[in-house]
Parts: sequence; C-alpha cells; structure tokens
Amino acid sequence: MGQVHQLLDTRGMNDSGDCNYDVNCPVGADFDAKKDLVKKAVALLNLGNGYLCSAVLMNNTQRDKTPYLLTGNHCLENSDPALWSVRFNWVSPAPDCGTEEESEDLQTNFTMSGAQLRANNSRSDFALVELYNTIPESWDVTFAGWDRTDDAPEFSVGIHHPNGDIMKICRDDDRPVVENALGTEVWLIKGVSAGGGNGWEIGTTESGSSGSPLFDPEGRVIGHLYAGMSFCNGTENNGEYDVYGRFGVSWEGNATAQSRLSDWLDPLGTGQTTSDSMSNILSVPDNQLSGELAIYPNPVASQ
Repeated sequence: MGQVHQLLDTRGMNDSGDCNYDVNCPVGADFDAKKDLVKKAVALLNLGNGYLCSAVLMNNTQRDKTPYLLTGNHCLENSDPALWSVRFNWVSPAPDCGTEEESEDLQTNFTMSGAQLRANNSRSDFALVELYNTIPESWDVTFAGWDRTDDAPEFSVGIHHPNGDIMKICRDDDRPVVENALGTEVWLIKGVSAGGGNGWEIGTTESGSSGSPLFDPEGRVIGHLYAGMSFCNGTENNGEYDVYGRFGVSWEGNATAQSRLSDWLDPLGTGQTTSDSMSNILSVPDNQLSGELAIYPNPVASQ
C-alpha cells in the first residue's frame, strides 16, 4: 500500500480540494441525524510544530467527561502534546457540497490547549491524549461513542479537517475490509488500486485528515485515519483507497496501559463492547434517542 499521509503545514480555510463536502451537507437519511451529534466531537489539531492533524473527543464507560482525545500515532512525530491546541465546532454555516464554490467561514468555535499522552501504539497507529483542562459545561461538544468489536459495518463515514480546512465529511457505502498495511492493522476503504473498490461515494480525505475518526452507521468510532491515496480530481474524487487504524486493535494494544485504549476508555473494567456518544450539555447518550439520530499521506497536513 501507499505511505502515511504527510503532515500538513501552512494550510487552512478553503485549501482542501473541490470534491470535499462540508460536514453540514446531507450524506444520507440513515446518518444525517447522528452526524449532527458526532461532528461536535471532531477537532482540528494544531501540533505546535507547524503541522496539523484531526482528532476526536472520546467517551468512556464511566461517562465522567474525562477529556480524552484520539488521533494518529504518527501525529506524535517531532511533536509534544503539551504544545497542542484543539479547535472544536469549526463548521461552515453555508455548506459547500462538492463544488468549486468556497465554504463560508465561522468564527465561533471552542479552542483548548495542552495535553498529556496517555497511550499510543504503532500497531494500529493510535495516540490517546488527555487534555490538561476539563471541557467547560457551556461548550456544545460531544464525547464520541465507540465500538471495539472489530466487526465490519455496512457503511462508514469519516469526519475530518483536510488541509487544515473547515470540517468536512466523506462516506463509503461498501463494507471496509480488515487488512495489514505494512505492519499496521487497518480498515481498508476499498479503492481502484487496493481492494477492487471505487473509493468514497461522497468526499475524500487529504493531508491534515490524519487521525480523524471513522464512524459506523450507529455513529460510533471504529477507526482513526492512518494513510491512503484518495484525493480530489476537480469536483470528483480519484476513486482511491484509504486506511484507518482499527479501534478494536487499539483497544487491546500490547497488553499494557501505555499501549492500549481499554484502561482509559473502560476505567471501570465493565468489559462492554460499545459506548454511545454523550452530549456535553445534555449528558445523555443522544445516539439512543428515537429519531436522532481523512499508503499516501492522507493523514497529516501542514498549517
């Protein structure tokens, strides 16, 4: 497969390709309501070294709002989490859905700085950090749910900040495939040169999408972007593949707290295999409410 997505530097608003869909674009009635909740868990991650990744705020079985942020292990390269800053809810108020038009900016968002590394592993390319500060009660953000069963979902959705741009979304209607990408345990979004697929049905990923979450149809995190070859050809994507480190593998790690997610996201040792998303404001599992409900550099981008 290709190589790890390059870290992005000196990029930002409207620097992603024209085939990208803003996160507020419709991606299907079977996911749009869930998307409106889980997009509030996704963040643009400034690594403090001139590079950018994407990340997601995670829920845990204690549901105590511990501010755990999940991203890619390769985002740690030459980077100190103590210098990181995260920006939530950077979403266009007038979404552009795969056209040459520019997205409108939104100045209102939530930003926080500084984190401590809790666990990481190159086996599935994950890094889990804990923000130094708790999430203020007034912030309209979400703690994302997860599924560690390692079962392939019917379809999958990625939410991310390609090239440091305002939040975007992509969707693949094929089941992802379990693969080993040069030693990294991944989900393969099948493309023309790997897996015999056609890539994303909607959108793409790019540099800067690294570390961003892959969601299943229930809006639960099942992976984190590692690498790929997808990008835009004008307003269409190139039909190529992406690979995401598998959450189920990250859960087990190498049987130490510093190499796996289980100790941090299941501090009570419940053994549960899934967790629902939780709104910071409502503090309820919104995904259960009736009717509610980014190998070639794909991952990192420069700022």
